[in-house]
This record gives sequence, C-alpha cells and structure tokens, in this order.
Amino acid sequence: MADKYDPDEPSGSSLQAFLQLESQRDYPPAKKATRVDDAALNPTLAFRFFDLPTEIRHHIYSFLIPRNITIALRTISPHTNRWRREAQYWPITGVYKDGRHVHIGGNPYCTHRAHKNSNGQWCRHLRGSDLPNSYRYSRFVIQTQLFQVSKYAYHDVQSVLYGQNIFKFTLDGNALQPRSLRSPAIFGLLGKTEASLALLRNLRRVHIHLLATDVHWSVKRQRSRLAYFVEIIKEHADNANKKSLLEELTVTFALTGGRHDDDDDDPLRAVEKSMFALESLVPLRGIRTVQISGSGLPEWYIKCLQLAMQGESGEVEKSEWPLVRRRRRRAYNSRYRILMATSRMWYHPMLNWKVFAERNGVALPDDIDRLWAIEE
Repeated sequence: MADKYDPDEPSGSSLQAFLQLESQRDYPPAKKATRVDDAALNPTLAFRFFDLPTEIRHHIYSFLIPRNITIALRTISPHTNRWRREAQYWPITGVYKDGRHVHIGGNPYCTHRAHKNSNGQWCRHLRGSDLPNSYRYSRFVIQTQLFQVSKYAYHDVQSVLYGQNIFKFTLDGNALQPRSLRSPAIFGLLGKTEASLALLRNLRRVHIHLLATDVHWSVKRQRSRLAYFVEIIKEHADNANKKSLLEELTVTFALTGGRHDDDDDDPLRAVEKSMFALESLVPLRGIRTVQISGSGLPEWYIKCLQLAMQGESGEVEKSEWPLVRRRRRRAYNSRYRILMATSRMWYHPMLNWKVFAERNGVALPDDIDRLWAIEE
C-alpha cells in the first residue's frame, strides 16, 4: 500500500520546477557594503575601536591598565633597606573601592616574610622559587604597550591611568639617602628618573598621607619634601600648553609620636608642633576639590588650608618674626658666640593664619595667639 500523501512535502517534480523558476527570476544586484557595516560583512577588516563611546573604551581599558583604583606608591630608599633593592620587591599596591588589595607588577610568587629554608633555619630574604605552583599575591600587570599603539591611543590611555586612579603618597619624617630633604624617593617608582618625575603633572587625583612626628628634624624634612612635591607639580604651571591637571587633593594627617616626648605631654600640643608642615602645600592654587582630615587638627586650620589651596580667598601673608640674640657655636667643642637670629622656633608657623582667617570669616579660638608666642 502506498504511503499517505503529504500536501506540505513537495514531490520531486514540483521541487525541480520551483528551482528552475527561481533561477530564471531577475533579482536586483546586491548593495555594496557601506562604511557602517563593512567590518560586520568582512571580519578581516580592522575594527574601528576609537569610534566606540568613551565609556565602553574605558571599560575595555580596565582589563589592561588600572582603573578606579587607589595606587599607593611606597617611598624607596635603596641605601637603607637591602630588600628594597631586589627586583622582586613589591613597589606598588592597589586598593579597589570595595577594599580588595592587588599588587601591581612584580613577581606573584615572591614573599619577603620570615620563613624556614631547606635546612630548617629561619631566614628573611626574598624567595620566588619555593612556591612554583601557587600565587602568593593577586597581581595586576599593566599592559604598557598600549601607549605605543598610536598618538591618539597614548592620550586616551593616559587619561584613564592618570585621571581615573588615585595616586597615594606616604610621607614621613625619616631620613633618606642619598638626598633627604628634597628626595625624589618620596614618589616611589615615579621618582626614579627625570622622565618619570615629569609624569607627576598629569595626575588628577592625589592623596598625601602625612605621618607626622613632633621632632625638629622630622618636621623640617616634611616641610622640604612637601615643598619639593609642589615644585614638581607646578613645574609647568606657567606654560599654557603644559599646565598641571591636578583637580582633587586629599590630605590625611596622622601623628605617630616623637622620640623625645614625655608620657605626660599634651597630645594636642604635639599636633600643634607638627601640623604646620602642611604650610608647604599652600602654593598649590586653583584645586577644585581639597579634603583635609586628621586626628587632632583644628577645624580653623583645616578650613584655612582648603580656602588657600582652592585659590578663592587671596594670598596668605608671611609672619614677621623679630630678631633676638642667640648663643651659637659651630661644633660641640668650640666657643659660643652671640648672634642675631630669628625668634621663630621649628614648630612655629611661617604664615600669618590669623590675618587670613579674619579676612575670610573663619572662626578662631580665643587662645590663638599662643601659637605665635616667643619662648624666652
């Protein structure tokens, strides 16, 4: 018995007639590929990456370079710590907004913590071969070859790396070698060469963490290092084509204590002795956002610093200190001589904040004059 006839299934003769009819039809010629869809029709052509929206390009860059990360640059002094001379030492640490830490560059298998060697003895040196199959740290490798793609790519990637990350510098009052007062080591890897120092003017968001100590030489070093930081940032400020791009400055002040402090000393007095090192940041003018915080910092001083660096409240005048007779000698075994020297001590302010605060309506405490008191 023959199979049941299916009307939807064409027979051999009807299918052949359909194909013959289609071959005789005169269809219009296919349209040529336009510039809009040529990459879709021909995948061998170059993809127009820079025609993408800026948000999409920057999101793609985030897989190749850091983005929206706080990049902490450590102070490197190769003559004071032998572990810092090793190539495997972690020079840069990144912190995401959710608190996750990541190491940028370096050897992911490396550790410099105390551990036991093959002989069972405790040692403290860098090792990279003891952990061949496991990452010691999470690592982010910056694909610097992006800067060599083209001139447009260079500026586009540079705006992400230096504009959308926060660069954090930690400044203390410890001595550095070979230069201590104006040391480029405070910038970490950005201070290794003159070319890398020039990149500091491209930073948009900077965080300075000041580890203050109420000791004479510590305050002196911090004043000089902050002044050197401002000098590098403003090096091209007067050039219309190479202005500093700094838009956001965050300063955190932390008192770490002094070596010569007594247990009975007032902690507020210790803050007052070290807080005026921040005066060196005043020459930074025209910053859009300035945030200053610190345990023990007076509110009036924070407000005055913010107004001065935003550049909307006029200049801060220098304080005038009278000359007094001081006993000085060149060496411990030489004779004392009477010389005329300034009455300003190392913890006194160099600028007249009292006049500046009164001119801008900043409330001052009643005992503000004691900060300028001359000790006999």
